[in-house]
Parts: sequence; C-alpha cells; structure tokens
Amino acid sequence: MLVWLVGLAVVLAFTGYYGATQGWFAATGSISGVVIDERSSPITTGTLKIARADGKESYQAAVGADGSYVVPGVKAGRYYVTLETQYGTYPNSFEVFVAARKENKIGFWFERSWFNEQEALANKPVRRRGGIG
Repeated sequence: MLVWLVGLAVVLAFTGYYGATQGWFAATGSISGVVIDERSSPITTGTLKIARADGKESYQAAVGADGSYVVPGVKAGRYYVTLETQYGTYPNSFEVFVAARKENKIGFWFERSWFNEQEALANKPVRRRGGIG
C-alpha cells in the first residue's frame, strides 16, 4: 500500500509540474503597461506583437488612446515584443520575461523620430515624369 501511495504521489507531482509548465493547465500571467516616446508622451496608435522566443506562442494588443495596453492569459516564458503601426513595424524589438500568475507591468518606449520619418514618407507626393506615351 505504501509503495502504491508513493508511486501515485510521484506521478501526480510530475503531472502537476508538466501540466503547469508545458500544457494542460499551463500557468499564465498578463502583460500591461504604457507605450511612450523618448519624451514620455504616449504612443497612441499601433499594435504590440508579442511572440515567444521559440515561436510556439504569439499574442497581440492594440495600443489605447492613452498609450496603454493589456495582454491577459500569456503563458510564462521569454517573449519578443514589437510595435506595428500603419507605417510599418518598428525596427527594434524588446525582450521580456512573463512570470506566471502575475500581472507583469512593462512599459515600452519608442523613438518618435521613426514615426515622423515613416509618416513623412507615406505622405510624400509621388513625382511622375511627363511625356507622350
């Protein structure tokens, strides 16, 4: 009887560990914070793309009018975060670690000059050559 109970305890311990870290009941946390520029002004448009380092999980969150974002239910692990806007994807990404069963407060800052350059390029008039054709 004792051997059976010890065996059951080992199986349950392993199953609980595996389930909490790898699958069945994977422990999750959330990521929230504010997206700002170098002057601490909020970035008010865009989508944060959050991808796990091994490529198995990905999430996204819209940036609010005040620069805030919330991503609930993120599995624990290491992620890369990028910002996608109407002008393209910001060229740098951030590496973050999400802890299980926690609200992970993470703020991001991006250089406003990149947004201004992309906006100027998007709004630049296209010059066409004239001629008879």
